[in-house]
Amino acid sequence: MDTMNAHAVFSPSAAHRWFACPGSIRLTADLPRAPSSVYAEEGTAAHLLIERCLSENNDADFYIGGFIELADTGNRYEITEEMAASVQVFLDLVLSFVEDGYVLRSEVKLNLGHLWPDQFGTGDAVLYHQDNSDLHVVDFKYGKGVVVDPEENPQLLSYLSGAAKLYHNTGVDSVSVHIVQPRVPGEQVKSWGTTVERLAEFEDEFRRAAELASTPNAPLVPGSHCQFCPAAGFCPALRDRALLLAQAEFTDGVIELPPVEKLSAVQLGKLMNEVALVESWCSSVRDHALASALDGHMPDGFKLVAKRTIRRWIDEDKAAGALRSLYEIEDSALFTRKLVSPSQAEKLIGKGGAKSLDSLTTRPPGGATLAPLSDKRAALSVNAAHEFDT
Repeated sequence: MDTMNAHAVFSPSAAHRWFACPGSIRLTADLPRAPSSVYAEEGTAAHLLIERCLSENNDADFYIGGFIELADTGNRYEITEEMAASVQVFLDLVLSFVEDGYVLRSEVKLNLGHLWPDQFGTGDAVLYHQDNSDLHVVDFKYGKGVVVDPEENPQLLSYLSGAAKLYHNTGVDSVSVHIVQPRVPGEQVKSWGTTVERLAEFEDEFRRAAELASTPNAPLVPGSHCQFCPAAGFCPALRDRALLLAQAEFTDGVIELPPVEKLSAVQLGKLMNEVALVESWCSSVRDHALASALDGHMPDGFKLVAKRTIRRWIDEDKAAGALRSLYEIEDSALFTRKLVSPSQAEKLIGKGGAKSLDSLTTRPPGGATLAPLSDKRAALSVNAAHEFDT
């Protein structure tokens, strides 16, 4: 078979994307590695805190106020109460298995070469009980932007497949995966159990998907998976889908959009269902254009300029001292004081005292917004929605 690259790296962490859009592998194959974001580095720091807790046998709150320094960048991240609380959710789950007789392997490098050549993954926690041949893989997600579901999750299934190979001599009879995502609304721990038969089916699906993605004409399929795709800014299929959704057309090289007031209720409904896709594409275009400009390939009609910033004190203590001595300004005028929010206050007093704040707080009307019919909130009448505007 004529393939793009027989040993292309099909990152398990992005499996949801290239499973859904096989052609994304082709578009991203030659892209330079994107610089690490603050959010990614925070996640790395939280993972390193997990390792420290497990190796030193301490709860996460033992390290609050300390710092995690990343070897790759040298950046330091404070171990805050939020980070410690999030990590403790993971520790509590994993250690509950250990108490029940499971053997724990943390930060395990998993060989996935049986799925496709030269593939690897890292399991945050692999737990195995020899008596009943029960295998669990636990994945820690520190991010809060996208809620991750463990059910039929390609990344976790690939990790589960690699973990099962670790115990091929003793055998695996039952398998489960768990997502620990403490910073998102709802359940902090989500679990899904499946069968070894389903795992074997997935392994075949992985190989077929990787084989398809390796072909020169692998299809490009726009969808929600485009959100974090490095090629989103120049993907022709996503561009065409975005323009179609916006009902735009090119006239002498200029994009023309229809007047929104002329869109029907049906058209508005279709656009609202996928407006995030259009916004994601527009954001990716901006990011790609800036990256191209910084690389010396300036988009036609544009130039690089310095961002506007706000002045700040070089040293606040020194500035305050100068204002006091030179202009005799009182501290009451120099400093502002603001009460913490109700949510911040709850963290200070603990969950047990949260009810005592009910009589001191209120939730002002938030205005009306559109939501799909699947949203659990009660629908407002048109008249009630207008009341928010008064």
